[in-house]
Amino acid sequence: MEGWGAKKGTIRSREKKAQIIDVHFDKHGIIDSYQIEGYGWVSKEVGIELTEAGKVDAVVCVSSHQHPFLKGRPKHAIS
Repeated sequence: MEGWGAKKGTIRSREKKAQIIDVHFDKHGIIDSYQIEGYGWVSKEVGIELTEAGKVDAVVCVSSHQHPFLKGRPKHAIS
C-alpha cells in the first residue's frame, strides 16, 4: 500500500520535540528566559542549547542588535 513503511532517504523523528510556551523579557525588552514544555522556565542560553540539541521545536535567530533568541516554528503561536 502506498505510504506504508519507511521510504529510502527519509528521516522520521519518533519523539515529539518540546514547544515554547511563554517568554520573559528583561527591563530593556530583550528575551531573557523561556518556558518550555517539560523543562519549565529556563534561561535563554539553556533554551538555545536545548534547541541546538534537537529537543525543542524552534530555530535560533539573531536580532538586528546581535542578540540571539529562539523563534517558534510556523503554525505554533507563543503566548
